[in-house]
Amino acid sequence: MTKGTLRAAVARSVRGRCGREVHSVRWGRRAALPCRRAGEAGGGHHVLDGQLAAGAAARDESGMTAVELLITAAVVTVALVAVASAVPTAIQAVHQGGQVSTAVFLASARLEQVRRASWTASPARDALGLSPAGSEPPLHAGEVTFPDEPEGSGDHPEYARRVRIADCGAAGGCGGVASADLRQVTVTVLHRPGSAASGAAAPAVALTTLVARR
Repeated sequence: MTKGTLRAAVARSVRGRCGREVHSVRWGRRAALPCRRAGEAGGGHHVLDGQLAAGAAARDESGMTAVELLITAAVVTVALVAVASAVPTAIQAVHQGGQVSTAVFLASARLEQVRRASWTASPARDALGLSPAGSEPPLHAGEVTFPDEPEGSGDHPEYARRVRIADCGAAGGCGGVASADLRQVTVTVLHRPGSAASGAAAPAVALTTLVARR
């Protein structure tokens, strides 16, 4: 075997195995062949296969991307579940807020009607009346001046509205104010979702003011 043939055999046996310990036919001992880049001196037969390196790098990058996608999908799923569970509560809160706004509007409208009612000293006229024991609709001369409006009546059938009028000249006055020329008017609006027989609690809105005799 010639010198050139031995060199070719060694090159074939170590091609693609740079960095591994191989047996050299020429030198009769084991040696680790260094990796060299293409174009470097003496690296003609010891160049690492570029396609293998690129394939390994691509596989590593693909693995990292898959892990990141799984983590992202898990985070998004948790976030969506949290949002989905909060949606019914938010809708209910918005609905209840609308009901309270309607109740306040109805109470304010009724309170304005009471304020416009005539209660004068001269000539003596009383269109307000007083609520017996504070738990019944106001009366004057045996007639109800502002009757209760139960559920199912008016333009808002889900709401009930009532007026109570107290005499501030009576014992105890009205919140510390004692005067026979003042009356305390309280308008209460109740809302019961669905029908009155549903047994649901009825949220209430109450507005109170003092009316002076003119």
